[in-house]
Amino acid sequence: MRRISVSGLAVVGLVAMGLGFASPAQAATLSASDGQLVVSGLTAGDVVIFCDPNAQFCGQGLYTTTQNGTYVAGSSLFEGDGFTPASLAAGTYNIQLRSGGTTTDQTSINPVIISGGDNGGTSSESTSQPQTVALSINTVDGSSCRQSSVSGIAGTWIDLPASDDCTPPASNAGATLLGWATNPNFPVDIAQRQIDNGWGAYQMFDDEERLTAVFIPAGGPTLLSGDGNLFAIWSE
Repeated sequence: MRRISVSGLAVVGLVAMGLGFASPAQAATLSASDGQLVVSGLTAGDVVIFCDPNAQFCGQGLYTTTQNGTYVAGSSLFEGDGFTPASLAAGTYNIQLRSGGTTTDQTSINPVIISGGDNGGTSSESTSQPQTVALSINTVDGSSCRQSSVSGIAGTWIDLPASDDCTPPASNAGATLLGWATNPNFPVDIAQRQIDNGWGAYQMFDDEERLTAVFIPAGGPTLLSGDGNLFAIWSE
């Protein structure tokens, strides 16, 4: 099992896809010509990954976007971690479309050459209406939180419940809520280490670079990009 730590923020919608949550029928399309990539039809949970064409696995990629638009050099998106704002650099990329745990290699347009364009270097705005997404808050038997879910507009950030927002189970009354994970069996020792060292969120990948789980410290922020589930991770 390959593990990669990430400080600070996390993108839960991306994780939901990696873990195979249900997804809508594939409708997104990608097309490339004249030094630009046109992305259309993305819905909540879809992510476009700009990859190094020489890499064996795409992994997190060099850049990611969840927005429809036309992408040229200078377009606004995120770095491969999914939360650091970035400007798309001119160059050659392989492109992957990820949705609901399925990776669709857009081999018909690989590699894609990105250059400047007539739009002044910004991606065109999506014409779709804002979508509301929700993350269910799941606690272990005997524990509870003030909220059973958190929700917001796709593409926005939201803070997850903090330690003092939840009550531990009676069987472990002295436990502390370490944070939230997309897998109910996320290793407590890793979660505790992230908290003790102030290292923030943590992502886990398998040997084929597929995202398998994410841990986010209690009270930490996450980017909403798709419906999903979060599970409380308590100290031992």
